[in-house]
Amino acid sequence: MRNLLLLAILVCFSANAYAAQFDTPAGKLEVYSSIRGYAGFSEVSDVPGKRDDSQFKIALQSNTRFGTKFSTSKLTGHVEFGGLGSETSDKADPTLRLAYGDYKLDNGNTFRFGQFATASQASYNRVGDEDGGLDGFGNLKQVRRTGLGYYVGDLSLHLYTLSQDAWKPVYTAPDNSKPTIRFQALLPRFEAAYKLKDVKVYGSFAVFNAETESESVAEKEFDATAYHFGVNLTPKFGNVGLNVNAFYASNAALYGMVVDGAGKGTNKDRLKPALKANSDEVEDITTFGGALGVNFKIDDSKALEVGVGYQVSDQDGWDEDAETLAIYAQLPITVMKGFKITPEIGYFDYGSSVMHTGGKKVDEPKVIQALVQFRFDI
Repeated sequence: MRNLLLLAILVCFSANAYAAQFDTPAGKLEVYSSIRGYAGFSEVSDVPGKRDDSQFKIALQSNTRFGTKFSTSKLTGHVEFGGLGSETSDKADPTLRLAYGDYKLDNGNTFRFGQFATASQASYNRVGDEDGGLDGFGNLKQVRRTGLGYYVGDLSLHLYTLSQDAWKPVYTAPDNSKPTIRFQALLPRFEAAYKLKDVKVYGSFAVFNAETESESVAEKEFDATAYHFGVNLTPKFGNVGLNVNAFYASNAALYGMVVDGAGKGTNKDRLKPALKANSDEVEDITTFGGALGVNFKIDDSKALEVGVGYQVSDQDGWDEDAETLAIYAQLPITVMKGFKITPEIGYFDYGSSVMHTGGKKVDEPKVIQALVQFRFDI
């Protein structure tokens, strides 16, 4: 019933743009929605144990959303629901994307509390994979967590809870013959970002407690740290805009920001630390990535964008690095205010698995994707 009610509200406001904004005696109220979906073709090859697959699909993307904002001179509230579509299912599964309040202090700074997005990444316009950008291909993944925020000019300071990330199982061998490691956050994750004109620098740090679980091996307990830092450059030269991002991370998959190609691949746990053989120490995962987007504005309704991203993860216990590569090109076209179509084509290589079965290297998927996204913003 809740799902049907949310979808009904979304449709009503999408059908009537004039109901989206109005003033109240208490302040300004804005209601909005964004319907996002696509029709497209994909060809997947090199999937272990499966034949190559080609598929044409029409889907409503899960980042279709409905939200509301309320603002006064001192207070701002923002609530947004997503999950109103799915690329892998015919039913909607609404989720809370954003729910936070801002209070503007007398000194001009802002205090924030609630669930909101991290600032430690760049933003790329690739629309495939739920508007996945280049996440996992040289860009950190944007996540939304409950926390505190404080904003001083262009400086952002965040503390995020990591309770929902507690007790991540990590297997140290393909056959699970070694102990499972479970990680629990000891403190909130700290994040800072500073933007000066076209340059943004960012970083984050967290501490985890880890322990092993095994019936045959004595339990061990130790601490593990996770962090990342990076820089994002967004200069413009006339009608051409650049978006350059580079980052370095250690164990940042523990708080969800380092992923391997939007979380795809035959072994999704491979970017989490493992216990070093015959030792009490953790084999840390180091990851570095870089991404470049070039946007050329043709006119007020069209812009050509080309992007490329590359990411490498390494651990001493692996026989090889985990690599991902993405290349895409798109031509967003604004048909009218609130309605945009985006033809896009891309190639995505998920490299080779760093885990082994019987000593045999396992290739990850290679994907060619061509689609047209339809986006209605009210």
